[in-house]
Amino acid sequence: MDAKQKILSALKEILLTEGHHAVSVRKVAAAAGVNHGLVHHYFGSKEKMLCAAIEDLAHRKFSQFARDVANSTAEDLSGALSKILITDVEFSRLLNEFVVLAADLPLLRKALAKTVESRRDLLMKLFNFDLPEATAFQAALIGAQFIKNIMGPDYIESALPILQRQLVQRANPSITDIESLLHSAKEPESTPSGEENE
Repeated sequence: MDAKQKILSALKEILLTEGHHAVSVRKVAAAAGVNHGLVHHYFGSKEKMLCAAIEDLAHRKFSQFARDVANSTAEDLSGALSKILITDVEFSRLLNEFVVLAADLPLLRKALAKTVESRRDLLMKLFNFDLPEATAFQAALIGAQFIKNIMGPDYIESALPILQRQLVQRANPSITDIESLLHSAKEPESTPSGEENE
């Protein structure tokens, strides 16, 4: 794992174990085992580090979801949906932390909006959704993450068959198509710049 990925992993762990109030450039650097100047070199500021982290998280989670769907039969998409909606507790907790942080950080709010739009566009390409269908499906997936934080995974489990039917009705993309689209949709790397924001 390179230094940049160590920093993003350390940030994720701090968010999961201590929450968004505990995040600072120095704390993340210490947890990653790097000098805090390296965080500024890679990201430029605390807010840009958070932007890079949400882009990285969204890309990883959506990529895994799309691959799981491609590797599922039409009759058994519940495994892919269950993984992201029920068993992946970390994703819902991290998403919640980023949304809370974005309320006070305009760059992070823009990064979240860009991430949401780009993933909606990928849903349209991968599953042949039109714009309203992709938006509704995405809203169901993201909304389920917040409900899961409040009510627990069992509460949303009954929604899986409905979401599964939506995907079954769509063209089943091949793993090659998915890999090609995911590669072309990878968010650009954050560039060092900006003022310190600890």
